[in-house]
Amino acid sequence: APRVNYTFFTSELTSLFLINTSNYEIVCYIDGIVFGISKLIQNRMKLANYENNNFGWCIDRMFASFALSMNKLLIVDKSINVNHPKTRGYESKEAKNQGNSFLEQLSTSEKIYDKLTQSYINYNYLHKLNKKSN
Repeated sequence: APRVNYTFFTSELTSLFLINTSNYEIVCYIDGIVFGISKLIQNRMKLANYENNNFGWCIDRMFASFALSMNKLLIVDKSINVNHPKTRGYESKEAKNQGNSFLEQLSTSEKIYDKLTQSYINYNYLHKLNKKSN
């Protein structure tokens, strides 16, 4: 995936490590605005039901969790930037509800990786807030 501005999922929250001498960064999560996925992940995503997910929230969580559960890497190419608006034209509450319902389709191993990823992001977010308040 490229680097996306104005996303909550910055590399500060998702980075695991940089690949030496390159613009590639291995992350635990990719914002699903712009991305490329392997055939293996495409096949998994074809099995998902998108009918009640009009806003598309958590689709990226599903493919990230599946990829990690299959021992695949999530990589951001920091040399490519995508400009994304700061705001959205819909209510976040309904999108979040739809996304959470969508995640009910995760397999057990995907749920484990999703929990690990969300815990890592939350830890980094709280650490970031603590740094700002000090």
